[in-house]
Amino acid sequence: MNNYVSFYHRIIKFDFIEEEKGHIQRISTALLPVISLYKPAGMVVNFGMNGVRLVNHVKLLACADSKGDLAIEVFHTSVCIIGIASSVFGSRVAMQVMALHDLVQNIAEMTRSVSRGEFDLMLLLETAGSGVYVLMLSKHSVELTLLSFSIQAMIEFSKSARHFQRGEILEGLSKVVMGSARSFGALQQGKMLYRKRVLLRDPMLVECLRRLKSEKSNTLKLSEGDLQGGDLGTHVTGFGQELVKNDHLSFWQKDGKTTLIFRVNHVVREQLAHTIDQYRNLDQNRLSELMQIEQLDPSSLTIELDKQVFLPLRSHYTCRVHQFSIKKLGSLSIGTFGADHLLKNEVRVEIEGDADIKSMQKLLALLDLQRVFEEARSEDIQRMKIWHLFRTFYPGEAYPMERSKDYFFMDPVELMHAISERVPQMQVHFENDLPKMQLIEIMPGQYVYGLKGLADDLRAQGALGLRANLTGEWEEESQIDRIVNIIDKGMLSTDMRAKAGINVEGMSSATDYLYGSADRVFTRLVTERNLGDDDFGVVQLLFSVDAMETGSYQYHYDEFGDRVNSIYQERPDVFSFVDSQVRSPTSGNEVMIRNSIRPEWITGIIADNDAIREGVIMRLREKGMIQSINNQEMILGQHVNDFFVRSFRDKVFPVAKAA
Repeated sequence: MNNYVSFYHRIIKFDFIEEEKGHIQRISTALLPVISLYKPAGMVVNFGMNGVRLVNHVKLLACADSKGDLAIEVFHTSVCIIGIASSVFGSRVAMQVMALHDLVQNIAEMTRSVSRGEFDLMLLLETAGSGVYVLMLSKHSVELTLLSFSIQAMIEFSKSARHFQRGEILEGLSKVVMGSARSFGALQQGKMLYRKRVLLRDPMLVECLRRLKSEKSNTLKLSEGDLQGGDLGTHVTGFGQELVKNDHLSFWQKDGKTTLIFRVNHVVREQLAHTIDQYRNLDQNRLSELMQIEQLDPSSLTIELDKQVFLPLRSHYTCRVHQFSIKKLGSLSIGTFGADHLLKNEVRVEIEGDADIKSMQKLLALLDLQRVFEEARSEDIQRMKIWHLFRTFYPGEAYPMERSKDYFFMDPVELMHAISERVPQMQVHFENDLPKMQLIEIMPGQYVYGLKGLADDLRAQGALGLRANLTGEWEEESQIDRIVNIIDKGMLSTDMRAKAGINVEGMSSATDYLYGSADRVFTRLVTERNLGDDDFGVVQLLFSVDAMETGSYQYHYDEFGDRVNSIYQERPDVFSFVDSQVRSPTSGNEVMIRNSIRPEWITGIIADNDAIREGVIMRLREKGMIQSINNQEMILGQHVNDFFVRSFRDKVFPVAKAA
């Protein structure tokens, strides 16, 4: 199919301008088409005849004696120059340019013939042949190629008869050879077309071919500079129409490769299971044959289902993924249903070389995920806010509803009505709290919708803040580096640290993935009654309750942030949790914050180790992270001595704003 015979075609008469043919022109016209059937020679012939055509039109341009003739020859000369220049970038491009030039000249001849009241069937066939050939070069199909070969065969045999009648034996024989070659090509295309029709009776092959040839527009535009996000990647919010969890895409660059990572929601993941099963049941040999017919490299697509891969957090921790690779482009992978809670929904698209959204879309098309680069619609955003609000106040009731596809994609107005029928108290929250939902940035470029004002309500209940302990076997210098990094970048989840390659070997990294909590930051609620509780770790970080506005879930005891087992459905809502902790605190309570806690929400550090405390302050000065305001050293809006304290009792916590 990739033989040069299958697509090379040129109307050589347009390369010459002399009315009377000399011996050289006759021989050239007769032999060059035959010689060009051999690909290496054909490429040389194509380039050379482009030059001949250019020289002849330059001569006509120099002799033009009217503005009309001058304009026409300027056009022809320009096209010839473009044809020669495009030969540098590829013979196919050059052929497209010159084939279009042939078509224009055919149409001009047809117009002149009709204006004289003449009808030339051969000219009509040549025009039709040029038109079909141009279409075939721009958009390949077996049908167009068959039609092109058939028309060219008719033209060549008809011309051979005319040449023999005029006694032009050389030209006649040349046309017979060309007609035979075109007929042979048509026969081969006919066989391919028949085989294609047989293969396309298999709906799985039809669907797979559609995905491989899929073209999808997108609204996301990213340049190479946009992807320079540093250690924490580049984050984009507001894309992934109905597909992407939290409308969040992240791009990571490492070792000359760009990786797009996002998570599909659980309903879409269940739908993808059917698509993956299609590939599992696919006959790879029949797919390769169909790809070859469609001029797609059959060796370009590699499908590896249930492939075992290593996770970055520990060398012995593995996961199984379904991976689809396209040669010289990249790969797409998604976790299997047997994978961890987070990884089974995670899609990774890795591009070799320069990042290109179109290349990523070609890979995404293999699982019908092209809409990832389309902006989220207003109804998608409204649904996301509704579910967030429902989970905040009634997590147990929200759990079964949001896992049902009957509710998950429901119209927002209908969804609020359905929720209010199930939980009448939610009607008040939809009226009063839904307008308060605002975008909150949790990392540069990553935003979530949060309930503004929730933090003040929780403070009014008695919530002082959140805390997290730095645990593990750490040398003093390592501990200092770790604290400075957190103050600089924020407190990151296990999953974010794994992607960024920061402190990957945590104490419970593997456990976090197993329990589905790896994309959460582990914190504990601080109240007046648990300030004196001892905890593991030399250093403890304090955070503002504002972090809970981004969406949290919580437990009264240490449950590893479990989102896998039934306890997640039974978790308390945020208000009853805080109320219970204020009255009867449990030292092992958990408050799980989404993805990261940004530096602005760090309210203090408790460290009774003077060496660590002074080491952190000195390192912050070196990095310019401590500001001098009115001769006072300030960090994150607080005096250094108020930010670094020795115990909880030394810390002044923010209070609720007056209503």
